[in-house]
Amino acid sequence: MVYKFVQDGGDGFYHRRLLRLLRDHYGFGNVGVEYRSEWWTHVRYRNFWRTEVHVRVTDPYARAARKISVHYALSDRDSQEAGIADAARQALYVYCQKFFRDIQNKPERWYPRRRSGQTACTIASTTNVQDPQLVSTVALVAALNTDLDAVSEENYTLRGQLAAA
Repeated sequence: MVYKFVQDGGDGFYHRRLLRLLRDHYGFGNVGVEYRSEWWTHVRYRNFWRTEVHVRVTDPYARAARKISVHYALSDRDSQEAGIADAARQALYVYCQKFFRDIQNKPERWYPRRRSGQTACTIASTTNVQDPQLVSTVALVAALNTDLDAVSEENYTLRGQLAAA
């Protein structure tokens, strides 16, 4: 059985940062974020969630919301909250890259960023930064992000193998 859910918000770190970044760029009332999740259940197999985030902006000509991008959680997750956090993380990284000119002098510049469709992330250079705590924190974020992406890819591969078996 597949149950479909739509949710217009999340409570996690990535959702709040994504919404703030989008509102700063498009305007407070001009942007919407919608999470679409599917809960896959079976009596003999482990249940899982698939989640994607749709980003919409107001189109003044059509006088309606227009979808501008869709981002997916890297792998199926055991909870809807984890899927929402993963999808929001993917969207945040893409929009950090897209709006980097706007955020390059703001604290958001330290968030990882990546081009849409790519898996590798870029982290702002700390070469001229004098604060050793900031330098080590940025290095830690880079390492944790790399490990998280690797585990998510491994999870995706293992779930595929499990489904094939």
